[in-house]
Amino acid sequence: MRNFMILLAASVVASTVQARELVTLERPDGTMQCEPKRDEKALLAGAKKELRRAGVRIVEIRREKDGRMRAQMCGSPTGFVIRIRIAASDRDKAGALGFTPPAN
Repeated sequence: MRNFMILLAASVVASTVQARELVTLERPDGTMQCEPKRDEKALLAGAKKELRRAGVRIVEIRREKDGRMRAQMCGSPTGFVIRIRIAASDRDKAGALGFTPPAN
């Protein structure tokens, strides 16, 4: 039983350390209100390709609303962002591509 508890504690510590080494960043996906809907898979694939070319190791990538209120007006941003989880050591590389920490 003691060995099990030690193993369990070690795995919790390891997962906590791993989580601390990751950061979440985002950037607008470029979509605008009143424009034709763009393919989400293509937007994500393009961002993945750009990040990998820059040497960024992607843990997770998704497209979602940024959570902020927006005026409804043609030509203004939709509020969708590409949100990524990456190794903290790759933060500067992603930052050079316009990715910043989420505002909320």
